[in-house]
Amino acid sequence: MPPELSESACLDGLHASQDSRWLAFQETAREKVMSMSDRLRVVGLAIVASLVFFFVVQALGANLLVQMGPGGSIEDMTWINVLLVTVSFGVLAIALAWILDRFSWGKTAWTVIAAVVLVASFAVLGPLRLNTSDLIWQALLHSVFGLLVIIGFYVGWPEPD
Repeated sequence: MPPELSESACLDGLHASQDSRWLAFQETAREKVMSMSDRLRVVGLAIVASLVFFFVVQALGANLLVQMGPGGSIEDMTWINVLLVTVSFGVLAIALAWILDRFSWGKTAWTVIAAVVLVASFAVLGPLRLNTSDLIWQALLHSVFGLLVIIGFYVGWPEPD
């Protein structure tokens, strides 16, 4: 080894090179994912919109029902039911997006999964035996939350290279 290149100088150069590559990777990764605060804002907006929709529908006199567990009793829906379900599904949406951020196909996979969950949510309306207008209101309540989260995440999620 030439005297001007000591072992520590070579190691320092190697570490500096690795550090700069790591910083470049982090910067690129940051540009390719939707920030957590943006996701929280989207879910928060969807929760508030769902609650507002619920109160408007209640004021119009629609009969919104909820089944308390599998095979459980059917009761009138309250704003607490709406809040608990939307917060739960919002946390699940954020967690799944966070996991799928690591893959180039994550945005597409998340969107398909979220759409399937939204469509499947309509299946729980069948056992409630609602009249047609109440069934439509209930389906719209599901759609308000689901579509706001799906569209908000899709628009905010950067495209992969």
